[in-house]
Amino acid sequence: MAGRFDKHYEIDVDDIERLMNCIVEHAGPDGGREAERLLAMLTMLRATASGQGEETITFTAPRGTTTLIDRALAAMARSDEHVARAARHRPRRSAAAERERRFGGPEPRTAL
Repeated sequence: MAGRFDKHYEIDVDDIERLMNCIVEHAGPDGGREAERLLAMLTMLRATASGQGEETITFTAPRGTTTLIDRALAAMARSDEHVARAARHRPRRSAAAERERRFGGPEPRTAL
């Protein structure tokens, strides 16, 4: 029984909403009960942490929900990697250069 609570999770309070969305997204058709337990716990922890000015929370997953929370956290990590990769490969153009590329060079505007 001592090993039952070994796995602790730590997450920023700002990321709780995102984690909750990932939990709902990755809960299987029969995972509604586990998702509900996790969402209730995370809602309570977020409210408590926000009220006390905490920036991160640390928790253990309720019994039977470890697999679901691991899948949701893995999905968040993959999403973060995709965002970082896209940011690295995004062209660095100014707004004026982008406008010029889209609409052609600056032409004099005359009133008709």
